[in-house]
Amino acid sequence: MYAFLRDTLPLALLSLVLATILWLVVSGQDMTTHDVTATLELVEIPKNLTVNQDIPEDINIRLEANTAQFKLMDGRKLNLRLNASGIVPGANILQVDVTKLDPPLPRGIKVVRVIPEEIAFQVYPYVTKELPVRPPVVGELPNYLERTGPDEIDPPFANVTGPSQRMETITEVPTTPIALSTIHNNENELLLEPTLPGIDTWLTVSPMEFKVHIPVVIKTGTVTFEVPIQIMGEPRIGPELPVALEPKSAKVTLSWRMDRPQAPVAANVSLQISLVANELDRKAPTKVALKAETVPGVTVTAVDPPEVSVVWLNESNHERYKD
Repeated sequence: MYAFLRDTLPLALLSLVLATILWLVVSGQDMTTHDVTATLELVEIPKNLTVNQDIPEDINIRLEANTAQFKLMDGRKLNLRLNASGIVPGANILQVDVTKLDPPLPRGIKVVRVIPEEIAFQVYPYVTKELPVRPPVVGELPNYLERTGPDEIDPPFANVTGPSQRMETITEVPTTPIALSTIHNNENELLLEPTLPGIDTWLTVSPMEFKVHIPVVIKTGTVTFEVPIQIMGEPRIGPELPVALEPKSAKVTLSWRMDRPQAPVAANVSLQISLVANELDRKAPTKVALKAETVPGVTVTAVDPPEVSVVWLNESNHERYKD
């Protein structure tokens, strides 16, 4: 046994020395550096504070290791989350702590350099303002409508909350536009939404919907026609009923809502009287009321004159009223 150890020990020691030398060569002379990128994120930011946009999205890290160790980094996406729970309004500085990398660096990889080593940024408190709602207006009302007053907005003000430095320039709350061409009568109500930039990121608006009523009325059109007077029924003027009318026509004034597809024309109105022969005075003119009729959707507002004189013809006045 002793002889066996005496014969093999030198060979074993030599193998150990050679292995050590080989390891030193591999681990020492194969060292190299690589730059990697880690996504930077601030976490635990107090709810009443916000930071400016100068925070870098990622940081650069220079690593040193041998080739075999770097192969362990293949495909890894590094994230670095910095705790910002202690930030305060104003200027702040946070040190970049690479020991917080996720996932952690494999054992044996050395951090040589970090750029940047610290980040400086401004912190702003959130503030809330009550601002007037100002909807933009596009287009024109239909020509048959006219406004009767200012737009009625409910509610007329909104609470806007955001970082103090950005809120300095916000003085009102714009909304989706009021399209006047969509207004048809006074029974209208539009729903509008705020359109301030940043609503989806750093800005909040309450409420997020506004009702707008546009007070309008439908215009009324008027027109006057000279209309001949007609006698209703039989007998008509002639040998059976020797009478004359004075005047033979009258002015009829019509009104209509201007949302009516077509304005009235003279043919839409008639002017009539109804006579009973045995009720007429044969010696003096008889006053008879005029009756005007028109089409649906149109109103008779005036007849001038409102009545006509019916004269019984005889030998003494026949020539006077002769056509």
